[in-house]
Amino acid sequence: MILRKLPRGTGPRSRIELLERRRTGDDWVHLYRAVYGGDTFLVSLGAAPDARIVELSIDSA
Repeated sequence: MILRKLPRGTGPRSRIELLERRRTGDDWVHLYRAVYGGDTFLVSLGAAPDARIVELSIDSA
């Protein structure tokens, strides 16, 4: 899973929580909060109907 490979050197993954799920045209966009040690990231992942990843962004929160 891509979220397991997020930042290096930030500490162990504490939790990942789904914040939002919305449909954009035919695609689904999921917004997650990923907590690694003391660092928090917002991860947006868009998936097409055939399960291809069409969007991926990772930002510090």
